[in-house]
Amino acid sequence: MIRGYLGVTIQSVEYMADPPEEVQEGAYVVEIHPDTPAARSDIEAGDVIVGFGDDPVGSAEELTAHVTDTKPGSKVDLTVVRGGEEKIIEVLVGSLPREYEQRMVLVPGCCGRRPCDPDGGGLRVWKPEQTRSI
Repeated sequence: MIRGYLGVTIQSVEYMADPPEEVQEGAYVVEIHPDTPAARSDIEAGDVIVGFGDDPVGSAEELTAHVTDTKPGSKVDLTVVRGGEEKIIEVLVGSLPREYEQRMVLVPGCCGRRPCDPDGGGLRVWKPEQTRSI
């Protein structure tokens, strides 16, 4: 199975020690991986993704499910909150690199329906105990 891929490290807003004031839920973008679909878009570290296409995004787990279910090559509008304002960003979903696919495992705190990558690369969900300031 080919899974969709953005190339970001994310964290659920609800697990953040110091969440952005303007949002209570969503997927906080911790890091953009180089040479990935996210790096080729207008997504920035510090954005909070609150929508994927027509669907709301309440957590990193929800974003993971949306992205991995999306056919690579699809254009999707992400709704992000940046600096207190909502912004729509179009992104071209890529294919999860094979080396990441081989490392995918189900981890506690993941949505349980999709694989999460606990040690780097691809679309990753941090468990609450893994959160840290970068």
